[in-house]
Amino acid sequence: MSKLELYNIYAGYEESKPVLKDISFFVEKGEFIVLLGTSGCGKTTILNLIAGMIPISAGELYIDGVKSNDTPPRKRNIAMVFQNYALYPTMTAYENIAFPLQNAHYKKKDIDSSVKSIAVELGIDDLLERKPAEMSGGQQQRVAIARALVRKPSLLLMDEPLSNLDSALRNQLRFEIKKLHKSIGATIVYVTHDQAEALTLASRIILLSNGMIQQIGTPHEVFYEPANEFVATFLGNPKINLFSNCDVVIRAQLHYTQLFSNELVLEELNVKDVNIDAIDIGLRPEDIYIQEADSDCSDYYIEATEFLGDYYVYHCKHKISDISFVVKSVHEYQEGRSVSVTFNIEKLYLFNSISKKNIRINDRTYQITLLYLGIT
Repeated sequence: MSKLELYNIYAGYEESKPVLKDISFFVEKGEFIVLLGTSGCGKTTILNLIAGMIPISAGELYIDGVKSNDTPPRKRNIAMVFQNYALYPTMTAYENIAFPLQNAHYKKKDIDSSVKSIAVELGIDDLLERKPAEMSGGQQQRVAIARALVRKPSLLLMDEPLSNLDSALRNQLRFEIKKLHKSIGATIVYVTHDQAEALTLASRIILLSNGMIQQIGTPHEVFYEPANEFVATFLGNPKINLFSNCDVVIRAQLHYTQLFSNELVLEELNVKDVNIDAIDIGLRPEDIYIQEADSDCSDYYIEATEFLGDYYVYHCKHKISDISFVVKSVHEYQEGRSVSVTFNIEKLYLFNSISKKNIRINDRTYQITLLYLGIT
C-alpha cells in the first residue's frame, strides 16, 4: 500500500494550456479516493500523471515520501484499470491475468498460484479458459481488475471502470469493488462522473471542475456541507433547487430575505466581510413539501410530473413570476393542481451571490440563524 501526496500540481497535454491548476491532495495508505466531476474536468489527467504517463509542468508528486515527478512508470509499482478493459483478445482470461507476472519473470508455480487465487477472490475462476470474446462486459472487467491486482501493486488506479456496463451490472460490480477493497486493503484512486459510485465507494471524494479542486471531503461532508454552489448542484438527484439573488434588506439592525412568501431573518452576519446585498438560497427537492390547495389561496401549481417507481418528482411553478422548483415526494398529485408550499428551514443552504461560496462552510466565524419572522 502506498501513500500519495500531490502539491501545487500543474499539468496538461499542451504546455501553454494546463488542464490541471494548482492541484494539492493526499491519499493515505489503504484509502479509497474518488475523483469526481464532469468530462474534461481533469480526472483522468490526474491518474495519468500519477502513473507517470504525462509530465508534471509544475508542483511535486510524492509516492511513499519519495519525490516521483521523474520516476519512470515501470518503477512506480502502480496498476491501472481502464474503461475499455484493454484485454488481449487472443489470450485466455488466465493468460491475460498471468501476463504481468510472466513479464516480471515470476516462477511458473508462483504465477499459477497467484492467478488462481485472485480469480477466486473475484469470482471468475470458472472463466480462466475463456477468451474475451466469450465473456460478458462484466466478466471482462473482472478479468481486467484481476490482472491489475495479481502482482500486488502498491497503488491501484481505476479510470471509469464501470461506465460501459448496464445499470444492474454496474451496481453489482460496485458492491464487489467495495468488498474487494476491504479484503485486500489496497490504496485506490478511482475516477468517475457518476455521483452514486462516488458516494457509495469513497473514503473521501475530490470534486473537480475545470482542472481545479472544488472540495475534498467524506461523502457525507460533500453532500451535506457543500463548499460552494457547484458542489451543491453536482450532488443530488434530482439536483438542488437554487433561488438566486434573493435580496437582503436591513430593518432594525436585522437582515431579512424572503423565500416562498416567507420572510426570513439572517442574524449575526458580519456585513464588513460578507456580501449580504443578495444571497443564493439552495433547497433540496426532498426538503420542500407541497399539498393540494384552493387555487384562490395558492400562487404555485404543478407544471409537470415524473413517476419514478417509489417516488414522484414534481416540477412546480409560480403562477405569475418565473420562479420554478422541483419537489421529490411519495404522494401523488395531478398535473395542473394548485399547491401550497412549505419547507424544512433547517435544511436551507446559503451561498454568497458573488463568490458562490457556502456562507456556513466558508465563513465559519459567522453564525447564521434562520428564523421565521416572529418565531424564536
